[in-house]
Amino acid sequence: MPTASITWSAANPVSIDWGDGSAAGSGSATGTATHTYADPGAHTITITDTVAGGTASQTVTCPVPPCALTVTNTPNAASATATVTTGLTSGYTIDWGDGSSVDGVLLNAPVSHTYGLSGSYAVSAHGTTFSGSACAGAVTVTVPTFTLAATTPVAGAAPLAVTVRIAPAGAAVLAGVPFEIDWGDGTAVTALTYGPGADTAVHTFTVAGSFTPRACRMDTAECSPLSGPVVVS
Repeated sequence: MPTASITWSAANPVSIDWGDGSAAGSGSATGTATHTYADPGAHTITITDTVAGGTASQTVTCPVPPCALTVTNTPNAASATATVTTGLTSGYTIDWGDGSSVDGVLLNAPVSHTYGLSGSYAVSAHGTTFSGSACAGAVTVTVPTFTLAATTPVAGAAPLAVTVRIAPAGAAVLAGVPFEIDWGDGTAVTALTYGPGADTAVHTFTVAGSFTPRACRMDTAECSPLSGPVVVS
C-alpha cells in the first residue's frame, strides 16, 4: 500500500488530517510523520496549529499498485481458478473471456469459474474504482466430453467380468467417435466406435490385483479413468 511522509515546524503542537477519512494524527511543534493509504489517488494533507489555528496543506498522489493475475486449471477439468494480487483493497472484476457475466474479485484470494466449452480463453481483471488498474492472463480449458462408469461389480474373485459404459458429458455428441479402453492389466485394449448399442465393453480379469481401466477418445486424445479401481482377489 502507498505511504506518505511529511515534516513540519510550527509554534505549537499540531493535528494532522491525512485527507482520506482516517483518524486525525497529532504531533509536537516540530516533527515527521508517516501515513499508509488504503487506496490510490490524490489526498490533501492538512496540518493545523492546535493553539493558533493556522493551517498548512499539501497534496500527495498515491499511484495505483501493480496488478498480477494468475489463472490455473486442471487438465480435462471444466473449471479455472483466478487469483488477483494487488495492493488495492477493493474494486476489481474478472472477465473470464467466454461471454459470461464478470465476477467481483476478493483480492488475494482465488475465484473459480466453470466453462461450458473447451477452448483457450483470455482472462482479464479490471479495476472498477481506480483508473489504470488492469491485468491480464490466459487459460486453456478442456471440458470433458464423456465419462466412464462400471455397470457391474468391480470387486470379486478371479475370473471377474466387468462391464463399463461410456456416456456423453453435458451436451457432448459422441456418435461415430472412436474409443479405446485400456483395462490396466496389461492385456490388449478394446476398441469401439460410439453409437447406439456400442457404448459398453466387457473384460474379464484373470489375475489378482488392483486395476484402473480408462477410456480414450482416439480423435482428441481425451482420456477418462474409471472413478475407482477394479479389485480382483
